Amino acid sequence: MARAQYRALADRGITAVIDLRAERCDDEVALAQLGIELLRLPVVDRYPPSVAQLWQGVEWALPRVLKGGRLYVHCEHGVGRGPLMGLAVMVARGWEAHEAYRKLRKARWQATLNDRQLEGLADFTAAWTSPPERAKARVS
Repeated sequence: MARAQYRALADRGITAVIDLRAERCDDEVALAQLGIELLRLPVVDRYPPSVAQLWQGVEWALPRVLKGGRLYVHCEHGVGRGPLMGLAVMVARGWEAHEAYRKLRKARWQATLNDRQLEGLADFTAAWTSPPERAKARVS
């Protein structure tokens, strides 16, 4: 995202950003100056984040959201990687994956996960909803 957009995020009350681009990254210092935290999880375009990356993003995002923070998740085009991380957060908050995807598509029609990304969502959902000891084994 261009630096000029950071102020717009702050003006919208965004307090946390997850950047999933492998091709470039947001300026952590510039965001911090606006009171915005950054988590960078680089993923190659058209591929899903790994289950471990999705887990890391969710564990980073949830405490911030539950404390009233506002989360902005993005990739380069908003089609696959960013929406997939957003879906992982929704699943972690209790949404069924299919319903979460349907709601996301209503809000952002261009968010269209490819087969690899859909499989990544299914893998994350299975890991997140498994008993803790099984889930930890899947993430490692």
